Amino acid sequence: MLGAFLDGAHNHSLDIRSRARRCLKSTFNYFRRVTTMRFISDGPHVPADLLKSQEQGEVLFVCGAGVSRGAGLPLFRGLVESVYRELGEEWEGYPAEFEVMKENGLLANQYDRMLRALERRLAAGDVPRSQGMRERIKRAIRKVLSPAADVALENHVALLRLSRDSESRIRILTTNFDTLFERAWHSVNLPDLRSYACQEMPRPRTATFGGVLHLHGRLADTSIGVGETELVLTSAEFGDAYLRSGWASRYVYDLARTHILVLVGYSADDPPMRYLLETLEADRERYPDLKRVFAFADVKVGQESAHDALWRAKGIEPILYHVKDGDGHAQLYRTLNAWSDYAQDPTAWRRERLRLLMTEKPENASPADHVEISSLLSHGDAEHILQELMPAAAWLPVLRKTGTFDGKRTSPGPWIAQRIDDVEMIRECAAAPPTDMHSLRCIERAVEVGATKLSGELRKAWNVIQRAISVRHVDITPPWYQVRTRVISGDIDHGVLTAVAASFKPRLHVRRSYDRSASEKPVENAALKFSDLVRTQFKPIADGLDFHEILAAWPEQTETESRLLKVLNRELEDALEESRETEGPARDEQASLDVPFLPDPRSNMFGSGFSPIVHLITALWTRLADKSTSEARLSALAWRNSSFLISRRLYLNALLRADAFESTEIRDTLLELDDRIFWVSDARHEIALLLASRWNSLDETHRTAIADRIRKGVPRDLFSAGDFGGGGYLETVPDRLVFVLLSRIKSAGGTLDVASLDLLKAHGEKNPEWTHSFDELSNSSHPYVFKSGPQGEVGVLKSVPDNELVREALRLQQEPASEQRDVWKLLCSADPERGLRAVAFEADADRWELPVLDGLLGAAYNVESHEFQVVLAQTLLRAPDSFMDSIGRSVMSWMLQCCSKLIAETVPSVHLLNLWDRLAERTYDQPDDSKRTGLDGDDLEGASLNEPGGILSWILCNILDETNPSIGAGLGHMLLPRFDRIARAEGRSGLLARVYLARNLAYLYAVDATWIEKQMLSRFRPEHPESLPLWEGRLRGPVPNAPALFNEMKPYFFAMLNGAMSFNRAQQLAEHLLLPAVWKRQEGGADFDIAPSDVRRALAAGCPELRHAAAFMFFNWMKNARTREKEDPSDAWRTTIGPLFREVWPIDAVCRDSRTSQYLVRMLLECKEAFPEALGDVVDLLVPFEMYSIESMFFGGLDMEAVIRRSPEGFLRLLDAVVAPRPTGVARDLASVLKKISIANSAVESSSLYLRLSSLARQRDA
Repeated sequence: MLGAFLDGAHNHSLDIRSRARRCLKSTFNYFRRVTTMRFISDGPHVPADLLKSQEQGEVLFVCGAGVSRGAGLPLFRGLVESVYRELGEEWEGYPAEFEVMKENGLLANQYDRMLRALERRLAAGDVPRSQGMRERIKRAIRKVLSPAADVALENHVALLRLSRDSESRIRILTTNFDTLFERAWHSVNLPDLRSYACQEMPRPRTATFGGVLHLHGRLADTSIGVGETELVLTSAEFGDAYLRSGWASRYVYDLARTHILVLVGYSADDPPMRYLLETLEADRERYPDLKRVFAFADVKVGQESAHDALWRAKGIEPILYHVKDGDGHAQLYRTLNAWSDYAQDPTAWRRERLRLLMTEKPENASPADHVEISSLLSHGDAEHILQELMPAAAWLPVLRKTGTFDGKRTSPGPWIAQRIDDVEMIRECAAAPPTDMHSLRCIERAVEVGATKLSGELRKAWNVIQRAISVRHVDITPPWYQVRTRVISGDIDHGVLTAVAASFKPRLHVRRSYDRSASEKPVENAALKFSDLVRTQFKPIADGLDFHEILAAWPEQTETESRLLKVLNRELEDALEESRETEGPARDEQASLDVPFLPDPRSNMFGSGFSPIVHLITALWTRLADKSTSEARLSALAWRNSSFLISRRLYLNALLRADAFESTEIRDTLLELDDRIFWVSDARHEIALLLASRWNSLDETHRTAIADRIRKGVPRDLFSAGDFGGGGYLETVPDRLVFVLLSRIKSAGGTLDVASLDLLKAHGEKNPEWTHSFDELSNSSHPYVFKSGPQGEVGVLKSVPDNELVREALRLQQEPASEQRDVWKLLCSADPERGLRAVAFEADADRWELPVLDGLLGAAYNVESHEFQVVLAQTLLRAPDSFMDSIGRSVMSWMLQCCSKLIAETVPSVHLLNLWDRLAERTYDQPDDSKRTGLDGDDLEGASLNEPGGILSWILCNILDETNPSIGAGLGHMLLPRFDRIARAEGRSGLLARVYLARNLAYLYAVDATWIEKQMLSRFRPEHPESLPLWEGRLRGPVPNAPALFNEMKPYFFAMLNGAMSFNRAQQLAEHLLLPAVWKRQEGGADFDIAPSDVRRALAAGCPELRHAAAFMFFNWMKNARTREKEDPSDAWRTTIGPLFREVWPIDAVCRDSRTSQYLVRMLLECKEAFPEALGDVVDLLVPFEMYSIESMFFGGLDMEAVIRRSPEGFLRLLDAVVAPRPTGVARDLASVLKKISIANSAVESSSLYLRLSSLARQRDA
């Protein structure tokens, strides 16, 4: 069981890597959707969603004593100290007071309690005296909190401007007694700002709500005409405000329900903060509608994680900033002032910043620029800004990758419309058409308005792109899966027929045109052709859906088969019509190429385009003909007169049925076919088969007429005038076509007339190498008989001496219209030893030609001789440096392919190593482009397989592998210096070499752990500048089943799990996290230093994408257990997968989201008999997620009704966990699914879960 499970895990990891390479290429956090923004370089990261909320008037700032500290006023402790000083009191002799002021005292920082203790001590229970003492304390407070007349208040102004509602009215809450906010507003000559305190404050969301709101009271200020109010200062007063009467707690609760709160000027243990947080925390437990609360909080370097956790434990999301010596809280207030400037006109601010950033081409912008651009375009005005700025089209794919265009709020359409006459914009839209209908409407209007300035080809390109956008809005799930159950049950109606046909109908897709060579001159718009702008492709929604699945499920009934065939024919004709309209009649031939040979679907088993629907039609027609030849004949006659080649080929294939078609119909059809279809189209395959199969069934007169046409041959006007006369390959094509048809008839036992036999004999004697296959004819250069591959005749060089061989071959190849253009390559393939001797003569004469060495190196791949390869290496070592630079890539490819042939008895040839040294010197020791050595967003792991620096590292690893070292043997004296060279190489080439080593780290560690520990492991530390690309390489490689290596890298690996990432990167990380945990449970895996708690903490602390990937892995493991023979998924859950899941999956509430829930639900549904117990492990970890229908969760052979029958109560419980009206919406088939549950167990109808879901279903249906 465990072995099978691990096989599934391995297959899953291969699947992940395969899909990862097809997805977006990125280096960790570059080009991701950014969630924060910094207004100053060293300032705090302000969450992007908080910025949006502030712009929308949803944020209320709550300000504490720290805000007034910049104006010279004290914090709470300073206020208490000043009060004692003014009263002439001391606290040392009074324990209740001393414990507040003492460091780490029992009552540390509880200054409200201290003032209450002082008041009680001074008043001694005498109420009149208490009032007097309180007045003395107030006088002290007034004196201490009296600011200087010339105090700077720009920070207060910035906070006031930030704390606006949606109608720009100021409302700000403060727990300070001073009136600095009122003074600040007055100082900038703005309209009067009302001031409220305590229970006089207006209620939130009322018409009068606004102004400065003093939650704990206010001191008088005659300069601005405000009076003094009661003060909430001592613990008794706090208790009354927040507990006994509770007016303050109710007010704070109302604010938290209506506003996002941002706390400024507090520390986590301030008394006012304590009362505020306790109120919010208690209410948040009971009322989930409370909005988020943020706090700007100072932190020392290195203590970020602890402070973040401390604030979050209080229900606050901290925005941390660093306090520098001598600089105080300047970072905070510079940020707030910059934010205030930004908030005055955020769109203008973003527009000008983007104007500056996007003048650069994407490839020239830094990663930091890409990050900032993504953040700036994450707001609702992104569409209008892009429309106004009209950045270059090259930015379109970059912004699409970063998620700027969400299809709902931000569309690229207006921007595209502004560049409607930009050729590059057409190409970028063809590469990835926009997915939203708004873009489609914008393009339609722009093409219509700009019709006069667009050439016909540009208009046509945009029209095709518009159709492709419309196609993308078809459901990507083949409709077949929605109707499969109905088909199996025999419930066939027009909707089912349409769904099946829609699953196979080829639909228009567009791609970017091939880039023109850099050597070509740019083409003016007016001269551009459609093919220069857009490439088209037709493929069905169900690309890859096996048509045999439909045939197996479809009822064996003449009526239903005939109806489906008619619908399929209509869809095929419609698609062919669109294909022809797109690129003209030539597109008919291209569509026909999708189907090489109609009678045998294996000829294009994995084909796309028109292949699936044509093979389905062919197979269905054959099945229908077995039941009713009349129905089949009626269907086939529609193909006879079609203008499309594929349809004509379908008819030719149908003529094979002697029970449906008379021989006269074969004669008439073959004689009526025009010459192009008969001789040089793809229909020649069906024609040849038809002639071979039914020749003897034809009357003699019919055979004579058809034989006459064949002997007459191929009309020369089907070829261009220049195709003949040179005596070359094309000269024989017409005769070979005649030979193939006649020989196919004869080999099938057909009776040929004397003239045909004589002609066949003559061709055979003249060309004994000819066969009766069309395959050889696929190498013609005629537009309808395609020619490819090398051209030339080696025999022309037979008598040339070896020392003249290269010169003569080059002369022949360079002749105009030469039929020998590849003769050197062909000679090297036929006789590589002779080619090597000829090259040696050239080397002796110091003549070095790139095509000559390229041809020989290509042929050398197939030479097994060790001596040959050594001589070739010796010859290459004689080449000058300038030539080695140009041939280097080809030499490296040869070394990769032939490495093993240059190693005798596990000892590498010295010439192989010298050649590696020569190439390494030219690669690693040359000046590098410093701009491209760092993390510039490239796929560095892919580059390591394609650029010289990485390829040389690859070669060296291959050499090591061919020497067959034992575990721990070391790199050896021959290879160690060369690996050291890679380790110290600088620039991009050195980095790529090490990226490749990182990919093979497990193998290298097994051979020489000491070298890896010394030269490589430290580079994986997060702070190392090469860490990111090396991890890129490491994660693309296989997960190493090597405990020692895992344990060494464990701290660095776990550091990589933090922060946002793409789903593909998360899949790789999840693989490297979970598989060692699996191996540890297996026999022999105890040395892995990874506990379930390690995995659980990593998943809990990691980003959502990491949990998505981990959940996907568990789902895939269960799916593999279900689909693998001789394995029961129930046993897999109970013995292996379930125990692992319970041990490692985090149960924290923050770890639950909709995407994780979808994968976990799919995992559950794979458990079969173990579903009820698996549900108990998983259901509390689920949250509602959006689903169009509940049945859509079941695919790949899963049966919803079987799950319901197995556990109706459990399935009901599952639905209760994942179905909610908001924000996901209710599935359209909830009512019908509930009915099925009720049928399975009527007792559930009285349960609260059933009643709740039934109510939701009724609301949805209403």
